[in-house]
Amino acid sequence: MKDDGNGSFIGLGIALGAAFGSAFGVAFGAVFGNVGLGIVYGTSFGIVVGLAVGIFRNNKNK
Repeated sequence: MKDDGNGSFIGLGIALGAAFGSAFGVAFGAVFGNVGLGIVYGTSFGIVVGLAVGIFRNNKNK
């Protein structure tokens, strides 16, 4: 993906983090017996990691 200079990596990181985080949260929640809590923790962790990766990629390409 080509960066247009408007922080597109940040948005992409957050979107992918939320999507994959919620999917992994469902899987881990099913293992530990509380799917709802797994979704919440998985999505929040995915957003934070996606934001960090997006900021890193955005700053790296400047």
